[in-house]
Amino acid sequence: MGSPEIGLWIAVIAFPTLLILGYISEELKPKWVAAFAVLGVAAWIGLPRFPPSGGYLVGPVLAVLDIVLVLMVFKRDIRIG
Repeated sequence: MGSPEIGLWIAVIAFPTLLILGYISEELKPKWVAAFAVLGVAAWIGLPRFPPSGGYLVGPVLAVLDIVLVLMVFKRDIRIG
């Protein structure tokens, strides 16, 4: 397992976590949660169907959605360290 797979797993775990956190904290309205959920599912299901390398785009697309969710839920960037 290399760093792309680890990045994919981080993005996959962070995505629903941020959606739930945004919904519970009422920072995201239900329509935003639904919109991000549809985008995430579309990326997860749809991108691997694009040959030859569409499956490699799932991680980066989910990571970009995670970045947008962090900025929307926390209203700022999160410092690591």
